[in-house]
Amino acid sequence: MHGQLGDWTAELPGDPNFAVKVAGPKESGNPKCLFTIGLSDIKLEIKGGGVMVTELLVPLPPEWPLDPQSQQDARWNWPLRELERIVNLVRSTRRWPHETRAIFPHGDPPQPLAAGSTQSSWVAIRPVESHHFLTIAFSICISSFQFTLRKWS
Repeated sequence: MHGQLGDWTAELPGDPNFAVKVAGPKESGNPKCLFTIGLSDIKLEIKGGGVMVTELLVPLPPEWPLDPQSQQDARWNWPLRELERIVNLVRSTRRWPHETRAIFPHGDPPQPLAAGSTQSSWVAIRPVESHHFLTIAFSICISSFQFTLRKWS
């Protein structure tokens, strides 16, 4: 599904440091993916007991620009900005909301991730099998956020 690693990297300092890389689509129509490197250096407490490690993966449309110029533009930089926000939250609390799922609203109440966007939150889903440590994060709209909160409560 995913192609070669791209040259694009965003270094995000902190404790621990982490980076965001991109893997291009392997075939036409497949997404390109942003993914973290370094988040799994933190053992995260899970609500209800236990610990886990994870990296985050965010699928983007194949044509999504990830050059330095586009990352200065709020229309294009919000996936990286939000990924950084989620990682900083997890890094500071050393906690993960649930073993297989999490929801990260953009504000309280949730606000659009970017001007003109209907997306207001992230839902993160992790396969149950213990050998998987990659958590996939999708941006969702406010109605999906409200629905997810009801279902997961």
